[in-house]
Amino acid sequence: MRLLLASVTAATLAAAAPAAPDDFTILSTVTSSRGGTRPLIQYVSPTHVRVSDGDRDAVVEVGSGKVVLFSDRRREYWETSLDDIAAFVGQLDAAMARGQTMEPIGTSVSVLKGAGRRKIAGYDTEQHTLTLGDAMRVEVWIAPALQVSPAYFEARKALYATFGPMGRRFDRMFDEMKTLKGFPLAMSVDYRMRMANRQTVTEATEVKKDPIPETAFSVPAGYTKAASPFARRE
Repeated sequence: MRLLLASVTAATLAAAAPAAPDDFTILSTVTSSRGGTRPLIQYVSPTHVRVSDGDRDAVVEVGSGKVVLFSDRRREYWETSLDDIAAFVGQLDAAMARGQTMEPIGTSVSVLKGAGRRKIAGYDTEQHTLTLGDAMRVEVWIAPALQVSPAYFEARKALYATFGPMGRRFDRMFDEMKTLKGFPLAMSVDYRMRMANRQTVTEATEVKKDPIPETAFSVPAGYTKAASPFARRE
């Protein structure tokens, strides 16, 4: 009888526990207002996230916060951490507060949930619009069925961190996306850069649920290690 109760209890706890996240790979296309189209590949596992935009890659180790950035064009890589990137961003914010940058950032990001629904790469998505003053507007389509850790958004932010004030706009958008509870399968980004307005549209074409090999998160062979642009300076 006790064995039966133990079996029932174990089964009940297993059913109540949240399912372990699966590996998934998102294949997308990115189209810019300047006419170019490039691939975007995103690898998401419980332990690592890698975002590859066709020129640069960011890999985040979920548990430790270690970050590795690759430059495919320069065949170099940098090792840093989420803490060092946060410190770098804090210094940038302080410089902007002192008026030492040319690109001021607006105030807070407003988020509006729309009524739109779309199926993208086989997943139901919900529409949200994020706005940062008149500097940036993002229409994003979130798939609630694809849950992702906050490390995914940190990987997205890492690719923009060296862009200065422009990168901070994207930082704020991805920080808000963390609260939307799902994976962004499509985004339309309208933003102002100096005197020109630009648009970038990203949309997933395929979601793969196959296990991701550890080699997908490794430094490519033949790449040279370089000094991190986020190294802390006293």
